[in-house]
Amino acid sequence: MESNNDAPGNRLADLIEAERAEILATYERDLRAAGSPIAQQAVRVSEQILTDVVKSVRDGTLRVEADYRSLAWADGEGRARGRVHPQDALQAEMLFTENVVRSVAKFLVSYPELCDAFVMVVLTLNESMSQRIRETTVGYVSYLLAQVHAAHLGERRRVARDLHDRLGEELALALRRLELHDLTGRPERMEFAKQAIVEGMARLREITTELWQEPLTSLKEGLRQHLETVGEDGTSLRLRFRGDERFAPQAVLGESFLIIREAIRNAVTHGNAQTILLDVDLTPRYLSAEVVDDGEGFDQEATPDSGVGIASMRERAQLLGGSVTVASSPGSGTRVDLRIPLLGRPDHAD
Repeated sequence: MESNNDAPGNRLADLIEAERAEILATYERDLRAAGSPIAQQAVRVSEQILTDVVKSVRDGTLRVEADYRSLAWADGEGRARGRVHPQDALQAEMLFTENVVRSVAKFLVSYPELCDAFVMVVLTLNESMSQRIRETTVGYVSYLLAQVHAAHLGERRRVARDLHDRLGEELALALRRLELHDLTGRPERMEFAKQAIVEGMARLREITTELWQEPLTSLKEGLRQHLETVGEDGTSLRLRFRGDERFAPQAVLGESFLIIREAIRNAVTHGNAQTILLDVDLTPRYLSAEVVDDGEGFDQEATPDSGVGIASMRERAQLLGGSVTVASSPGSGTRVDLRIPLLGRPDHAD
């Protein structure tokens, strides 16, 4: 009669334990060779999964330890914060599955009676990994949603600031002129006040039109139309656009337009630029844009964040896994560089 220690589950569990160090070492080597950005984290998680596998095989019952949830959530937040692409996590999980299955399957050549216990290995791998993926995804998405919320708050603050700076100034001027009219009785003061109010209302329409405009369908056309509007004030603008817009999802094109528009707005409003050069390049791997102006520039050491506008641009880019860099100095204009990674193929490719 077969003793409990000789049961297929126990025998396979012992064999896996004996190979544990080699399985984990091989897995880590494969991760490093693949250039995985989460190698250290993935090995730590794989140790927990392997423990679940051994316990399940030994007991003959699928078991996943419940203490993984908080760790998986934290891992998801960390990956989102580090802008690790979900594809990197999926690749790491596939490598681990391949390593375990390959290592355990070789035992079946010498011990075919362990086939039933091998089924438990596969089931536990799937369940343990799936549960961790769910919690990691929740942590990942929760972090991104919090960032989106923060970006929306920043956008609302920017709109409020625009209303204050661009409309409030005009209306305050109108009020002062009306007050002077009351004091002096001079009719020209009333005319100046009316003009200030008309200009204020025009600025209000400009802001509300921006808020109500339809979603962007073409980055190139959107930029052309915006540059035509800016050029009406006498600013010289030049656009060079290369690449296929199908390489980028619509969400990336829309957010990129807002980032570039903010850079142009800063050049005109704060830099008093006379000439703005805009260069956009779309490749299968990256969307990059460069906005260069001949404006007044600013001291980056004295004002490293340079207000709400640049902070908003950086937040938008970071949510897409990209970056915004700014180079400027007093009297030498400003250069803004946007770079966003893409998936590597056209959105609508066959």
